[in-house]
Amino acid sequence: MKAKGVPMRAGDHVPYVICADASATSFAQRAWDPESVEMAKGALSIDKNWYLESQLHPVISRLCAVIEGTDAGRLAECLGLDQAKFNRSSGQQVRQNTTRRPKRSVGAQQHNPHALPRPLKTQNSITDP
Repeated sequence: MKAKGVPMRAGDHVPYVICADASATSFAQRAWDPESVEMAKGALSIDKNWYLESQLHPVISRLCAVIEGTDAGRLAECLGLDQAKFNRSSGQQVRQNTTRRPKRSVGAQQHNPHALPRPLKTQNSITDP
């Protein structure tokens, strides 16, 4: 961004994408401005595996952890990733997540102090017209 002459300050939003680059030695060297990637016309390619492994798989694993019979390796396989890599590293974490229970239920009034109480209708309170 500085090279383009765009002034940057602390806290500014800096758009970037991670590109596949075997010669890069650090993660920061793989980060590119999206406009630069478009202008490169194929010379730079987005690292799809990085996004699948680092951004999608962890979230999908947490969402599916409560579904009996799912595991990180199987989810990785469905995403087209190496199943063995996730069986070793994330599989245990997913299994642990299935044993978590909510600490306690939070009522609407506690969750949102501006919420109005809603009357609870029961079978006894319903009258025929």
